Amino acid sequence: MIRKRKLTTWEKLLFFYSAPIVKFQYYVTMYLLFLGIFIYSLIFARPNTDDQHIQTGDWMTGSRYSPYEIYLLLYVLSTIPIEIIQIADQVPKTIRMKLWQYLQDFFNILDVLGIICFLAGFIVKAFGDPSFIIPVSGSFNVHNTHHLLMILSFLTYCLRLIQMFRMHSNMGPKIIMIQKMMIDLFFFIFLMVIFMVSYGVCAQALMNPNQGMHNPDSTKTNGQ
Repeated sequence: MIRKRKLTTWEKLLFFYSAPIVKFQYYVTMYLLFLGIFIYSLIFARPNTDDQHIQTGDWMTGSRYSPYEIYLLLYVLSTIPIEIIQIADQVPKTIRMKLWQYLQDFFNILDVLGIICFLAGFIVKAFGDPSFIIPVSGSFNVHNTHHLLMILSFLTYCLRLIQMFRMHSNMGPKIIMIQKMMIDLFFFIFLMVIFMVSYGVCAQALMNPNQGMHNPDSTKTNGQ
């Protein structure tokens, strides 16, 4: 007769946190925390603007980055080994075919774009002015390029939430239905664009028949 022993507290915790549902909930919680800090970093975090190197903003003293951006960097770097493991676990034998199979998934493409945009923005920011305040009006430069790259990275990570919602019993089927309806929706939008463009051209031609192309405030005259 096999005698059953009671599990220790450590073994109970190990079995609990090793359960797939607990791992998924932990992953979703940390991902939402990551997005929340990302939002704060993009919108609310401000640089130190004083001349005496006193901590008046969210950036670390003598640094071009805030602690929130350092946390975001560590999180993004921690996802790179996961993506490498996913590539290595693909069925094909050659690296080229593994990459091709890996990139067939739309969400894997989002992961790659998010990582590249974030790391590029983080590196570009190192060449900017620590006291420069975003946004910058005018043309692209080193001061606002990193901000735009961070925004693109945030956008890709937000779209990544769709994959998590697909696992939900109620939202998952609806997302799949929307995905299958995208082709029909495209043709519907194409028909709408035809009517909107034709109406817009006719309305503009009737209301502003003498409006110039390069200067909308001017009117063109006969012979010019």
